[in-house]
Amino acid sequence: MSVGFREQESAPLPLDRYVSTVTIAAAIFVAIRLAKLKDADLDVPAVLTTIQQGVRLARTILDEAMKR
Repeated sequence: MSVGFREQESAPLPLDRYVSTVTIAAAIFVAIRLAKLKDADLDVPAVLTTIQQGVRLARTILDEAMKR
């Protein structure tokens, strides 16, 4: 039986830790983009595309921030 402290591994942080950050950022991006659209342009495909773009943008920003 070994008694002692195990050193913490220096593995990169999992992106799961930042899911809420990406979600909030994506929601803000999507809200701003949808607010700029006219009501006539708010169809399901347009909304889904806007959501996809917002999530992609939020992930890209997070990836770039993690590199620095």
